[in-house]
Parts: sequence; C-alpha cells; structure tokens
Amino acid sequence: MNLWCHAPGDGALVLLCAHLDTVPPAPGWEAPHAPRREDGNLVGLGAADMQAGLAIAVETFRACAGESGRRPLSLLLTCDDEGRCRGINAALPPPHPCSSYTSAAAADPPPVASVCC
Repeated sequence: MNLWCHAPGDGALVLLCAHLDTVPPAPGWEAPHAPRREDGNLVGLGAADMQAGLAIAVETFRACAGESGRRPLSLLLTCDDEGRCRGINAALPPPHPCSSYTSAAAADPPPVASVCC
C-alpha cells in the first residue's frame, strides 16, 4: 500500500519520496524490533534504514504544503522497497522510477539522498 499526499502550487512538481518498510530480521537476531544502544550507537531493525529520511520527507511536506507562491508538492510513501520495490514501481512504473516526473524534482532521502530530474 502506498500513500500519496498532494499540495497545489505553480510550476514543476516536487516529489518527496520515502519507503515505509525495512529489511526482515536476520536469523539469530535477539529482539530485532527493540532498539538498544551499543557503544553509543543505536542498534535494531531499521536503525540505519529509511526512518530518518521518512521523518524528513513528512516534515518537509507538512512545513511546505501550506506555503503560498511555491511549486506543487507531492509526498509519496511506498511499501516493499526492501523486497521487489513493488510500491515505487506501482506508483511510478519502470523503466525509470521518476519517468512520470521528467520536468520535476524528486527526492528520496535515505541515508544517501538521490535526486531524479
């Protein structure tokens, strides 16, 4: 299941995109869903995955959606990025995940951000 949010504006669309899932627990993990600190680091399922990027995308959309005089803004939250990318492929079909947005900017802010133009 994907979630789309749209806010109108003028000019080319800006798309903020994040995925909601994380990798499945590996065999032998003890309490993978319970975050803990080890040597000053946060350890647990998804600790270095998309959760920070998801929060950034949602808060950016929330902060900018009501602004006047800005570009149209969309937020796309996708599922199954860690599997077969079914969420993003359903929302923005291949061959290129940003193919529907050739005149717009699309940002996917995981640990390493990427921009499709």
